[in-house]
Amino acid sequence: SLPSPAAGSCTPHHCESVPKRRLPTLLATPLVCGGISKRRAELSRMWRRGQLGNWRKTCPVLGFVRSAGSESVNLYQRFSVYSVLGCLTLLNLLVLPAMVGVLADHTLLTEAQSGWAASVNFLAASMVALFMALRMHRLHLRHVAIAGLLLAAASDVASAYAADSLNAFLVCRFMAGMGAGAAYTVVVAAFARLPEVDRGYGVFITLQFIVSGLGLYILPVYSADIGFSGMFFAFAALEIAAVVLCLSLPGKPAQFESHDAPIPRRTELQVLLAASTLLGVLGFAVFEAANVAQFTYVERLGAALDLSDHQIGLVLGIGSLAGIPGAFAIVLIGRRFGRIKPLSVGIVL
Repeated sequence: SLPSPAAGSCTPHHCESVPKRRLPTLLATPLVCGGISKRRAELSRMWRRGQLGNWRKTCPVLGFVRSAGSESVNLYQRFSVYSVLGCLTLLNLLVLPAMVGVLADHTLLTEAQSGWAASVNFLAASMVALFMALRMHRLHLRHVAIAGLLLAAASDVASAYAADSLNAFLVCRFMAGMGAGAAYTVVVAAFARLPEVDRGYGVFITLQFIVSGLGLYILPVYSADIGFSGMFFAFAALEIAAVVLCLSLPGKPAQFESHDAPIPRRTELQVLLAASTLLGVLGFAVFEAANVAQFTYVERLGAALDLSDHQIGLVLGIGSLAGIPGAFAIVLIGRRFGRIKPLSVGIVL
């Protein structure tokens, strides 16, 4: 316990003498003196900004995550942390075919109803993303991501108990989509505020293919052992664990905007209604519709062909891992060839 000053002799200087290694204890200790309360508030701000360095030695993982939000950190450290966090918000999409198969095989839901559940999930995510886009520069990204992940985790736990009732299950999936969509939107916004953003997205997409490949192999092969409830419990556990990674995210705009950055002259709505934005969103929407439409039921196609669970998992895993070279190529080339040429090559292939 911390040494307590004599009654009536409490001064702000008492906190100055506390070693930094004991600051977490200090911040958790109830203090009633007015002077110490002020010092406590100052120490709390330093704690949130990651300015207390010694605590990283006692917890290297938290130190790595927290330092990813600082200005001087290696850029690829930020890319790595943001990519892991983004993949955890996208689990429902990355393992979508296997999830649909698990629901169809281990619950009372039909294959069509399992697809509706996925659609409701993504619809909720898109609605939240659109709302956030209109207020992006006013949001505290870290707080939004934490709240979204906790909502998604709670909804996934509820989904594990609601799969026998279609309406209740759809409500749970809608809430899960809202939470995960909010957290994913924060990650994308955090990426967009970094330099070399093309390489950052390349790292992100590369990790998505890796996670998707592993998930698409594990779920079909071990679905009989974990069941649909185990699947959702695993989602919830990973989303709760992802809250730690949110420490690396920027907070209020003042924390990440450069002093040399020009003051935005257009509102979020004006940016969204710009021709380039509308065309980009439309093109991406059509591309994703073409991919997700067939991706959702590709596991069911394997089941219809009488393939074993192991064969289905192997095929889905290999198919997803095959996307790694293309995604990682963007990490290597950045904007060396612009965006139109790599995009055209990818579409043709």
